[in-house]
Amino acid sequence: MTLNIECEICQKEVKVIKVRKHIYCSKCLKQNSLKKKIHVLEKEAPQLINLGRYERDLYKLYLDYIKRYCLKHPILQQARDLLSYLSSNEIVPFTSWDQVYLESKQFSENYKVIMGLTGNPFIKIGKMLVELGVLPPKCENYSQNYLKLISRFPDDITDIIKNFIEFRKNRNIADKSIITSLERILFFSTWVNIDILLVNQNDIQNYIIHLQNRGNRQHNITPVYLSLSVFYKWCKHAKIILANPFEGIKISRPRKEVIVCDDHIVSQIMEFIKNPKSNPEQAFLLALILIWGLKSNDLSHAKIDITNGVFKIIFRRKKISTIKYYNRKQILELPKCPEWFFSLQKKFYTKWLHQYGQLKKSCPNYYLMLPRYRSVQTLTKDTIKTRVFEATMAAVGKKIPLSVLRKTCGHLHSTSSDSSILSTIGWSRDYCFKYTWMPRVYFQKKF
Repeated sequence: MTLNIECEICQKEVKVIKVRKHIYCSKCLKQNSLKKKIHVLEKEAPQLINLGRYERDLYKLYLDYIKRYCLKHPILQQARDLLSYLSSNEIVPFTSWDQVYLESKQFSENYKVIMGLTGNPFIKIGKMLVELGVLPPKCENYSQNYLKLISRFPDDITDIIKNFIEFRKNRNIADKSIITSLERILFFSTWVNIDILLVNQNDIQNYIIHLQNRGNRQHNITPVYLSLSVFYKWCKHAKIILANPFEGIKISRPRKEVIVCDDHIVSQIMEFIKNPKSNPEQAFLLALILIWGLKSNDLSHAKIDITNGVFKIIFRRKKISTIKYYNRKQILELPKCPEWFFSLQKKFYTKWLHQYGQLKKSCPNYYLMLPRYRSVQTLTKDTIKTRVFEATMAAVGKKIPLSVLRKTCGHLHSTSSDSSILSTIGWSRDYCFKYTWMPRVYFQKKF
């Protein structure tokens, strides 16, 4: 006789002929079997005796990571391979992501790694070390981005590109800006289809026309022009080329303007924030951006703390790459007034506690913005932007970029008083000054 009984783990209906002690569906049965084998590797494997203390800790971090997700047989084999690797290699304590990448490369040379299925175990260990606070976030390390970009250039100019990178770094240019410039140079070299050191003014002018014909607006073309111009100016200064092909070429600069939300959209967003029936996470997110002008990077790495009933947001402040004057506080204490905002804080924190309790974690990590499933970890910028789109759709029925909301924040603060007040929320003096003269353009759906 066939019986319909629910699986003890996933609660899905399972057809069984004979009632046993435990009823599992096929998927949960497989997971349970793999977990038992992982447990054997963790507790009873004889190789663990040969591991040093640090290697033993790394192996435990790896097992903690894979047990969060759906297990597969290749993952089980990788666990055995990692155990073998750690038994025969002494690992220097990790202090940077470059060491993690070097160790992952050595592992890949000796054992099978299937990207998209197993991944590299040392990258997983690195992510766990980020959660423990031992390593900085992976997104702040650009060494792999540099290596990938350099490898795409022709071999005969690889050394030139490396020297150009060093030149830009010595000028205290941010890594992200350098990588963006390299991508533009690489795209140009692909389009021109000749040695980029042999281009002339006609090639440059034809490329600008090509960008215009593709529908690029002036504010998109100007950064490309500047990136290429800096590269060829440096090449001439370093005596790599005899003449700078950009000399004599000028393009019109785009009209500087600030895209902000109009008063009607602002009032709709504020009504959504104040409405007690609104989603507390969405309302709180919009309030932080519209009132304090937080960036996606701020929201990704921020943590929360409740001390004496005061809601505090703790930001991750990294070293500033350029010499500017910032008034950036690491801890933001949210006010208890007005009453609707304090009520919103309590609702958000109640939902946050429930969500935090459902996520897997190996150590306390109180991130302000939490993933919606799996484990506690930092969110990517794209995830933050997606959540902002969801919040603005719920508030006004249209997707409004986070950057527009931040500029609206600056617009609202600067219209009521002097723009220097923006320095109190961590904006630079030069950026604040722009809000005294730059014309406003109201956000439209086409942007």
